[in-house]
Amino acid sequence: VYDCQTLIVDDPDGFVNVRASPQVRQGNLVRSLFNGTEISAIHQQRGWLQIEAPVQGWVVSNRIAVCCASHIHIPSADKLRVIHGLGQRATSGDFEAAESLIKFWTDGAYAEAQATALAEWAGENPQFLISVLSSHPQALHQEVLALLDYGLGEEWPQANQNFEAALEQLPADHPILQEWQNQRSRP
Repeated sequence: VYDCQTLIVDDPDGFVNVRASPQVRQGNLVRSLFNGTEISAIHQQRGWLQIEAPVQGWVVSNRIAVCCASHIHIPSADKLRVIHGLGQRATSGDFEAAESLIKFWTDGAYAEAQATALAEWAGENPQFLISVLSSHPQALHQEVLALLDYGLGEEWPQANQNFEAALEQLPADHPILQEWQNQRSRP
């Protein structure tokens, strides 16, 4: 698609959403990628790029920079600011921010910040967290609930209580409740 070797995410918001199809609509968010993430594009269509790595999907082409140097470094503080901002917006009920927060593609370097943002969200708006997670596959439930369990730890007792109270309102066969119980029973 481009002659240059490296394409990187370069969005004013600090991240870009990867979509299942070249359109912005609820339910087609695949993953979110931080600025500086290298991507591999295979097709261009009406302002969108189809990418194959690090995840398959579509991104808006004006959120991508063409760069002929590899190993672009985006400061950690910027990535932490993005996660914190998404966490605050998710806590207040912003669905798009919530989806982005739970679908960040990271190598684990920012898992602690993501876990903390999830813990805040679970404490402030647990029903919304449960509803957002419920619309996704089990594999994502497991990934997010493992991060949440880590994030709640012992530092967020009230958030843990709020989340547990919201879970108690669910039917016994609810997938999120079952996954949480499985998560908590792991050594």
